[in-house]
Amino acid sequence: MKKSTNYTYLLSLLLIILILSCSKSSEEEETILTPPSLTITSPQSGLAIAQGETVSITASATDDTGIRYVRFYIQNKEVAYTETTPYQYEWNTTEATPGSYSIKVEACDLNDQKTLRSVNITLTEPRLTANYTGTIKSRQTTANLPGLTIHLGDQSSTSDAAGKYEITNQFAEGHYALEINATEDFMGTTVGFDLTENTNASHDLYLYQKPENVQKQAEGFIKGVSMFDAGPWMGQDLYPDAFASTFDRLASNHSNLVTVFDPVFITEAGNDSVKMSTSANTEYPWDMLSSSQYTDLTDKATQKGLDFMFWFGVWPQAEKQLSGKSFNAIVFSGKVLPDEFWQDWFSEYTRILVDYAKLAETQSVPYISLGHGLNYATSPQQFSSVELYHSLWTNLINSIKEVYAGDLIYFGTNRSFTAQNYEGGSEIEYYEDEAYTTTFKNLFDAFGVILSNITSTPNPSIDQIKSSVTSILDRYTSFEKPIILWVWSPSVDGSANKYGHLEPVLDVSQAASNYVVDFYEQADVYEGIFEALNESSVDVLGVISHGYMYFDQFKKYAPRNMDTAFDKAASVRDKPAEQVLKFWFEKM
Repeated sequence: MKKSTNYTYLLSLLLIILILSCSKSSEEEETILTPPSLTITSPQSGLAIAQGETVSITASATDDTGIRYVRFYIQNKEVAYTETTPYQYEWNTTEATPGSYSIKVEACDLNDQKTLRSVNITLTEPRLTANYTGTIKSRQTTANLPGLTIHLGDQSSTSDAAGKYEITNQFAEGHYALEINATEDFMGTTVGFDLTENTNASHDLYLYQKPENVQKQAEGFIKGVSMFDAGPWMGQDLYPDAFASTFDRLASNHSNLVTVFDPVFITEAGNDSVKMSTSANTEYPWDMLSSSQYTDLTDKATQKGLDFMFWFGVWPQAEKQLSGKSFNAIVFSGKVLPDEFWQDWFSEYTRILVDYAKLAETQSVPYISLGHGLNYATSPQQFSSVELYHSLWTNLINSIKEVYAGDLIYFGTNRSFTAQNYEGGSEIEYYEDEAYTTTFKNLFDAFGVILSNITSTPNPSIDQIKSSVTSILDRYTSFEKPIILWVWSPSVDGSANKYGHLEPVLDVSQAASNYVVDFYEQADVYEGIFEALNESSVDVLGVISHGYMYFDQFKKYAPRNMDTAFDKAASVRDKPAEQVLKFWFEKM
């Protein structure tokens, strides 16, 4: 009996242990710890917000035991701590640098269980307010134009019954434009501006009336643009991206040709000798575009439906940069220059041009243009004999024609009246083509004619510009060679009256600072030229707008940190003249 009792006792003990063990297991299951539930409700990942604005960082955190605290981190640095709702931190980004930022939020419950969530945002450049008011008018009649829609970024506004408008938008610092699309009766307009501070300005906008009839030009009529000629040093800085994006824009403006002024450099000069190079000896690195670059650019132009014109002048360096005398002092002395000087000059020029002509033939380039600033070499008066003059020019052109089958153009200097230049000097009335002999003219397929100083009338009307251009064109009625109109017209007050090039770079030239921006005089010049051409019977092969800029910026050239004045330059980019050019290029 005692043995049975012991078994009973042992079984009871085991049963108690088993029950206690199960009870303990249940208790352990009931106390498994879970982390808090956490959501960052603001900002959303991927948000872009302007530096200087406040970013509201908010979170929702819950846990069955309660939330002990919530911490906020920016770039892994703790910026806030809270134990109570709302779980929120207001981040003032005034002192932050634009760029990408990681925002993290951590929640901890009463059991010290933690959850971490993160989002990424981008701080952009600060936002500035641009507010413009004014009246929209017809340029020809000055009549107010109601019911027209003006755009500023993603905002738009419509002119009221009196033609008045007001439009506001906010942007990061940069370049923007007021735009009005073309209508049935009027060309569109574009007025670019650089936004560097909050702006509240009055700006009247003018639209040019479309002509009733546009004379369609012959097949192959050149609708061209020459890129800004601060020189290949700028082209080298911006190659290749700026060219590609600009070619896109030119194609959309109905251009069919692009060219870049690329000078051959005179590096040595003496009374009886000259040396030339594809590299300049200046404080700014400046080389001619290389063969590989020209190959790439002509290919890119072709892809956009644009022909390419090679354009080669000769650029003498300043006296201190030459190994010899001042080149200009030599060639503009008014004296007959030694035969040795001319033989060197033509030998050097030929040597360089032939290499580029071979490339032009390989790339199916339809035009090579020579000239600009070569008037000292196109007059036989500075040669010992007319025969030498003819011989040297003929040998140069024949050397090119041996390797190149396209058209050759000479781009000369023409001034229809004595005019002030942009440096304040005087440029006498001068037609370079008056010195051309028949033999010289017959070497070329066409000739470029500068349209720079159009009229001596201050603040001329479009009709006055048209009349002056008609007189210039009439001079070429019996010229016997086609001409190309090369339009040089900076966007400043007085551009219709002055001759030459206004330098808007090199930390803003003194010349540029002397002039006031006038987009509409520039546009008037273009409108007057096209209206005159539209009614002319002169053999005009095309029109080339000189100095088109590579990018949308007026006041800064970033690659060299230069202050600039592109709003005063000959470039029509983002100016009313661009829309005038676009209309006529499309319709002619």
